[in-house]
Amino acid sequence: ANNTDPDAFVSVHFDSSDNEKVNRYDAYYYEKDGKSFDQSKSLAGSIADAVNIPELGKSRARGKSKSMGVPRISEGGGKRPSVLLENGFITNKDTAGFVNSGKIAEGIVQGIDNYFYNKLCTPNHE
Repeated sequence: ANNTDPDAFVSVHFDSSDNEKVNRYDAYYYEKDGKSFDQSKSLAGSIADAVNIPELGKSRARGKSKSMGVPRISEGGGKRPSVLLENGFITNKDTAGFVNSGKIAEGIVQGIDNYFYNKLCTPNHE
């Protein structure tokens, strides 16, 4: 990501569990010492809001400092927003159904689109 200088970096993942009932959706951004890059936090929030599939549980944008190599490294010193998406538990039949239906992908795309629309079209938005 750092070699191509993208406008944003989104890393898409799924969890798994022995418990087939567990489920949640998280959009993570890198946070260090309680501080985050506002662009990454805003992108994570935009995607979490757009995915919003009740059966996945409450979509959350969360800052995290440990084990967040992808967003931390790809942020390029804060030059671009970078998020890691945990799109539910693939071992949960509801999540698998939403993956197959395209609802999760549609929400991710809508969230990215909303982020850039707000960034480019809203006065005084940083």
